[in-house]
Amino acid sequence: MFGEHILYSIAFAIIIGSIYEYVFNVTLPVWIIAACAWLPDVDYILQTITSNFYYVTHFILYHGDFHTIFGLIGLSCIISYMLNKYKNIKFMTSFFCVSIGFIIHMFCDYFVYDMVFHPLYPLDCVIWGCPLIDEFGSFYGIGEFSIITIGLIFIVFALTIKIVLDNIPKLFLNKFYEIAPS
Repeated sequence: MFGEHILYSIAFAIIIGSIYEYVFNVTLPVWIIAACAWLPDVDYILQTITSNFYYVTHFILYHGDFHTIFGLIGLSCIISYMLNKYKNIKFMTSFFCVSIGFIIHMFCDYFVYDMVFHPLYPLDCVIWGCPLIDEFGSFYGIGEFSIITIGLIFIVFALTIKIVLDNIPKLFLNKFYEIAPS
């Protein structure tokens, strides 16, 4: 489902960036949202590493261990600090973008897989999942075809919202410029 995460995060990044730019008149680094959509799946890599060193560390991280609120806060802080230090992006701006990408990933998993993650672990061990769309196979290793189709439709919808939001000020401001004294 790696391709699906990037599609949905791009669509949400377009919408959030357009609304943010329309309201605050400042551009948002939305590439962070799309890039951090894969952030919770870092535990795939760490699962491989910790399983190779099990006899030394005596624990293994499994896929889903970072799909928690604590994973959201911890990984968002780490990535935001690195973006602040090396790319000179404000901490709160990057924290907002990283968190949005992380949350999009969790919602994608929540709506596709049954009993996916336990977001309040270790405080609560309830596992959440609400599969609205069944995932049957893979489309060239990217993701399930129907989910990718919905993601592409969502991107077209997001681009439509962006075009509308980019042209709204022009429509209203032109009327005010005509009656304003010069």
